[in-house]
Amino acid sequence: SQARLLQSIGRARDKKKGKPLFEAAKEITALTRKINSILGKSPDSVRGKLMGLEGTAGRIYFSALSRTLPEKWRFLGRSRSPAKDPFNAFLNYAYGVLYGICEKAAVLAGLDPYIGFLHTDNYNKIALVFDIIEPRRVWAEDVVFHLFSGRRVKETMYDKVPGGYTLNKEGKATLMALYNDYLDKLVTYNHRRLSRRNTVLYDCHRIANVLLGKGDDTFSLQIKEV
Repeated sequence: SQARLLQSIGRARDKKKGKPLFEAAKEITALTRKINSILGKSPDSVRGKLMGLEGTAGRIYFSALSRTLPEKWRFLGRSRSPAKDPFNAFLNYAYGVLYGICEKAAVLAGLDPYIGFLHTDNYNKIALVFDIIEPRRVWAEDVVFHLFSGRRVKETMYDKVPGGYTLNKEGKATLMALYNDYLDKLVTYNHRRLSRRNTVLYDCHRIANVLLGKGDDTFSLQIKEV
């Protein structure tokens, strides 16, 4: 998903500006292929290697996104609690909304949000929600990137706090106006017409059925626009 977003952004730019994005997408794609070579008997035996690949891909990805933004809005990687820059302040809020959607979907499907697979399984973290959100983080990144690249972000939309930045009421309203449209847009998903938002609940029901010994345990997260 990260590679596809970079390619999409690259195609919208001239050859010179698009080249670094295509190169970054190629590096990320190469990293995803390494996943198939990782073998283990349990999540614990492969978690470190998978997280390592994810971390490397993430650094390549966010660096490429940053370089594409107007210079005023460029950032040095991901930052949380608090965000070190306005871009991450918007992104953290967008992720928060997505976490809420994923947790609600898990509960509605009868899944325990605290028991995960890839992410650490303990009762202090909503580990399953972390698993469910992973292939969908790009939704937040897509929306936030286009807010900034489209020069729709203003300094009045965020506030400085000790150590960083946070969104204010104006920033949240601006983000959610675009984000809700994005989440509610119909897409083709597993031969069905669903909103992006509802694909989360759909997959949670599929996971529940697999755990009950029903249904298909192969998952495809290829989403096509309707």
